[in-house]
Amino acid sequence: MSRLAECIKRYWLLYFICLGVIIWGIVSWNTSSSFYERAFQKEALTISEEVEQCYVVSPDVYLEPGEYVAFLALSAGHGNMEFTVYDTYGVSRDNETGIVLGSFVLEAGSDAGSISFSVEQEMKHVHMQLTCSEDDAELISEIKVRSAEPIYHDSLVWILLALLVMAVFSVYTLWSGDKSDAEEKRKRLVIVGVLLLAAVIASLPIFYQTIYWGHDIWFHLSRIDGIAQGILNGQFPVRMHSNGNHGFGYASSVFYPEFFLYIPAVLRILGVSTYMAYKTLLVGMNLAAAVIAYYSFSKLLKSRKIGLLAAVLYILSLYRLINLYTRAAVGESLAMVFFPLLMWAVYEIVRGNEEKWLWTAAAYTCIIQSHVISVVLAAICILIYLLCNPGFFRKKKRLIAMGKAAGTTLLLNLWFFIPLLTHIRYPYFSTEMNYRMRDGSLYLNQLLAVTGFQPQALSMDLGEAAGEMPYAVGFGLLAGAALFLVWYLLENNEKGYFNKGSHSGVGLHRKIGIFCLWMSIGAVVMTLYPFPWDMVQGIPGLGKVLGIFQYPWRFLSVPALFLSVTAALGFSYFCIKAEAGRIMYAAGVAAAVFCALLYLNVFCEDSVYFLNREEMPMDKYDYMYTMADGNWGAFQQRNNQLEASRPGTVFTEFEHGYGHVSFRYVMDDRTEEDYFEVPLIFDPDYRIIYSTGSKDKEYDSGREIEGGWSSNSLLTVSPPENEGVITVDYRLPWYDRVGDLLSLVTLLGLLGGVVWHRKHCRVNKGQGTEKRNG
Repeated sequence: MSRLAECIKRYWLLYFICLGVIIWGIVSWNTSSSFYERAFQKEALTISEEVEQCYVVSPDVYLEPGEYVAFLALSAGHGNMEFTVYDTYGVSRDNETGIVLGSFVLEAGSDAGSISFSVEQEMKHVHMQLTCSEDDAELISEIKVRSAEPIYHDSLVWILLALLVMAVFSVYTLWSGDKSDAEEKRKRLVIVGVLLLAAVIASLPIFYQTIYWGHDIWFHLSRIDGIAQGILNGQFPVRMHSNGNHGFGYASSVFYPEFFLYIPAVLRILGVSTYMAYKTLLVGMNLAAAVIAYYSFSKLLKSRKIGLLAAVLYILSLYRLINLYTRAAVGESLAMVFFPLLMWAVYEIVRGNEEKWLWTAAAYTCIIQSHVISVVLAAICILIYLLCNPGFFRKKKRLIAMGKAAGTTLLLNLWFFIPLLTHIRYPYFSTEMNYRMRDGSLYLNQLLAVTGFQPQALSMDLGEAAGEMPYAVGFGLLAGAALFLVWYLLENNEKGYFNKGSHSGVGLHRKIGIFCLWMSIGAVVMTLYPFPWDMVQGIPGLGKVLGIFQYPWRFLSVPALFLSVTAALGFSYFCIKAEAGRIMYAAGVAAAVFCALLYLNVFCEDSVYFLNREEMPMDKYDYMYTMADGNWGAFQQRNNQLEASRPGTVFTEFEHGYGHVSFRYVMDDRTEEDYFEVPLIFDPDYRIIYSTGSKDKEYDSGREIEGGWSSNSLLTVSPPENEGVITVDYRLPWYDRVGDLLSLVTLLGLLGGVVWHRKHCRVNKGQGTEKRNG
């Protein structure tokens, strides 16, 4: 404790700032920004006129569970008018669409009124409607809805961040103690400062009050909300986003790895808004990328200085930033956080210390839990590296180590693989899609651009370059790679043009740098339009594997990773004199920062943004994993009603909750071809129970029946009798739970093994010290 007290005394300013942030967060806990509010002026309202009356309707609003108040304000006197709050997608127990949440009549002459109402479960299509005369419609000045109590507590993020900084700094101080001298501590401080600055630069768009639009941002925001709601509903792990797709549900977690999205989802459960939780995730990704990239590159190159430069180049590489902001590709961006770790870990198995195989399992597991396509890309890169090192296949220990890494990775991810494999046997739309890779090819000038000047454009087919999204590799990486190539060609073992003694491990760096350069060139060539994609896709097996990438420009994550290493070596080795070398090193950092700032500045200036979190549409989902034999987005055009193939079917006692539907039906003259269309997107894990509806459970406990899917991908149920009760619930099958258990046991076993190993090594080290002293 004395050491901690000394630390607090020495770095009192840091602790003082953190305490100030915590106090500010507590004070601002229930400020006006914590309330939900949507206000619509007259120009934002829709006015529809009929024969005798006029309807004034607000846009749909998204409401979380809670208490709300709707306000109506007018600019002058008027006649009587009715103000109503509707859930337009809600369905009554009698299967009638539209649920009234609250209403009141505003008497003639009044200039304002309000109504309180409750929301028991998330509603995404609520609007406020005013029924009045055509003349009175012109007098409306504002319609507003506001939560009665605070809903969002975004200041919690700052409180947790301050606590985390204090905890990490204190633990590090206690752990390091007096082991390092002043010079070593100064170097560490510089390294931390540089990495932190690079992460902050990469996070600049996040620090605005606004949230910027990206290609997939609405889908990922909805995923965060879906995980949070799934946890609240009792799912763990969450595999069905029951509140997604207008309440029809979507098994996003089965097909898209979402392990790391549990972090923002937990923040949502704690009261943080979706947009703040998303921003927190992005900042965390940049910080993690900085730490992991520096650690991995430093280990790979056996040089902290070059590793630091490589990390900066990677963190600020344009394609990584494009993924973060232009594309809002959270999955691919998460995978890129762990690419450097996998790069170093595989090198250790093949050419270093094969006993470090667990790092490969950890890195590949993190990639699996981030992005499926990146898993295939990483596997291709590993295979190429192994083929370039044929001696690996003749060394038994290294082969065993790679086998251990592969087996451990498989066991750790069974909880994801088993549901995925059981679902892809169904004819989902995505499995039937046939992308023509050549249509997404690029021109060389797109890759050689200094930065991207169309930060929010979309990807277009080959032949359309103007106004297309950016694909630049980045000036910093290209310049560094060019410097490395010049150094590599002019340098030799006997007499070189450059100072070989300025860095240790020159031979190692030459081999690593040239391999990374060739990997980058190969990936870049595959993105260009002359590459024979049509021929490659015609090769059985290979074409199918490469076709899952959808667009050739996805391979740009390869040069973003490998060129960071090559460029760092180029900037570090090019100059002869030490002073010039330091200038060139600084030039590498400056080039990375310049390109990043140029792109981020254009992005923030020209992008579409949303000032308030309430403006964000929270129901934008992916439709790739609906059934392929019909119009896979048609359910968007309908509400949450039950539909029957036979006219005249009567539905009563209808309930539609999160992943649950139940109803009583009566159908005359039923045939085997008759069916009900249930407002749930088909998923094989829905459990459908038919019963007669008798109150005597022993007499009628119900029996399970099979379901199917309609032409618009919704779940269908064939009634076994003319009347009865149908109940549909989402239930995980037993084999999913077995996979969950095996993965959990593997994880706990690995953690226990690591703790035991560290303790055992510490004991042996202490015994060795005693023997030497004795």
